Amino acid sequence: MEGRSNFLASYWQLARDRRVWPGMISIIGTYGVMFSFITASPTVYMGYFGVSPELFPLAFGSNVIGMLIMGQLNIRLLKRYSAAALIVRGQLVQLVAGSLLVGYLLLSDQPQFVVVLLMTVSFISCHSLVVSNSISSTTEYFPDRAGTTTALLSASGFMAGASIGSLTGLFADGTPLPMAVIMLLACLGGVVMRGALAKAEFS
Repeated sequence: MEGRSNFLASYWQLARDRRVWPGMISIIGTYGVMFSFITASPTVYMGYFGVSPELFPLAFGSNVIGMLIMGQLNIRLLKRYSAAALIVRGQLVQLVAGSLLVGYLLLSDQPQFVVVLLMTVSFISCHSLVVSNSISSTTEYFPDRAGTTTALLSASGFMAGASIGSLTGLFADGTPLPMAVIMLLACLGGVVMRGALAKAEFS
């Protein structure tokens, strides 16, 4: 019991440290994007676009491939840019891809699956860029508690992201639009709140 109390106290101590918040917010936002997609993609891809059950894993897996490619690219980019700069770039790509996706769905009477797939892959791929750099830039503040910090950030992302993703099911109407809007709002929330925290830190 004492060990569990110490464990929870360590998490609570980290969670109260303002240096953790920007990374945590960024991770929550991008996990919200991912869980929104995971929740809605079967209905959107198979139900709305008519993708067969045999091809759905390939369409879904293209996002995983995108994240793997972005993870490898991140290793190279870290030689030229800081982790903080890459977080901003990753979120910017997500914002652009999400805005284009929502705009396309609003303006198109018959959205094409290939277009939605490409925009979604662009959106989801940057998950690895934002998460990995958010964790690395945050753990730099706590080198002696890197494992605990990583666990806290990951758990926060999963729990809050899953909650955001559940909204996709709540507002689902059989079309891709609710999924795209919630993905965009999750990303936008992470960007705005991270920016507000950074501004407060330097004001």
